[in-house]
Amino acid sequence: MAHDALGAHGRDELGISDTLTARPVQAALASAGTFSVGAVLPLLIVLLVPVLRSCGLSRAARSLFLALLGSLAARAAALL
Repeated sequence: MAHDALGAHGRDELGISDTLTARPVQAALASAGTFSVGAVLPLLIVLLVPVLRSCGLSRAARSLFLALLGSLAARAAALL
């Protein structure tokens, strides 16, 4: 603490270290991946279901996929 009081405080009291720093590129890639998966799932429903039923089914599928992906993200965050 005599050499770097702020660094010692961040490390010992707040738990901030080099291994726990933010990784912006990793966050951007994860965001892009989840956005792509979230966009493709309802699109598949629209492509696979007849035109007359696609609007209502697409809405239901979006809600279902949003809930499933949100649940998956919450479970993944709980593991970290």
